Amino acid sequence: AGSAKRVDWFLRSTREAHDFAVTSPMQSETAMDCARIVPGGHATAYVATKISHYAADCKENNITLRAVIVDSFGAYGESALPVFRKIATALAKRTGLSFSVQFQLLLLELNVVLMAGLGEVLAKNC
Repeated sequence: AGSAKRVDWFLRSTREAHDFAVTSPMQSETAMDCARIVPGGHATAYVATKISHYAADCKENNITLRAVIVDSFGAYGESALPVFRKIATALAKRTGLSFSVQFQLLLLELNVVLMAGLGEVLAKNC
């Protein structure tokens, strides 16, 4: 199925393709403006880039594309929230925690991983 095979995570049961990315609003002045103006920062704007890359192939193969994007300032693209809700729901069932607590813990853990990764990148490049 062409480029749909290259997404990061494919769920056969629901025919959903998930593509994950981290982007930086410091790439350009336009990206910085977007980070200030658009809810979800530059991440929400970058979703359109990911969708345009995979959309035709996914549509041709009856696959729903979910772009899960975070910018390096910690803003998640709007399309990431439904994916995080699904993950938090599954985790809540496994852990016995309420959905709201599990959702908060999931976002906290994701942000810790993001900050640790950015720290590694900075340490290697500074």
